[in-house]
Amino acid sequence: MTGNLTQQKAGSELKGRPSDSWPRWLPLATVAIVAALLFTLRLTAPPNLLDQDQERPASYVLDVVKNGHWLCQRDLSGDITSKPPLYTWLCALITLACGRTNIACLYLPGALAAFGTATLILTALRAPTVSSLSP
Repeated sequence: MTGNLTQQKAGSELKGRPSDSWPRWLPLATVAIVAALLFTLRLTAPPNLLDQDQERPASYVLDVVKNGHWLCQRDLSGDITSKPPLYTWLCALITLACGRTNIACLYLPGALAAFGTATLILTALRAPTVSSLSP
């Protein structure tokens, strides 16, 4: 019975927040819109494949798509991959689905990972904690 009263008390304290009148999906929609805008901004900006060692992951994707080297990719100079292959595999699958290699295929897995991380953080921040339920 006391646990029930504690939950009711915590629930009544949480109902007074201004965010209770907002739809529950609004923060997630806001994160999705911001992520889509940032991805669009990245796509419309000048490409930076030659900056910060970005040509190597792109060459790994090309090696997978053009040569079929799914397990062990090589870069443009013939060196074996220096990065874990999951990102390369995701980019290659997106490239195969699109039918051609473009900058969006190379950036989409990273953008989706950033969106997923932001969604997990948002979900963790919105979840009630044990300390907020205590009297």
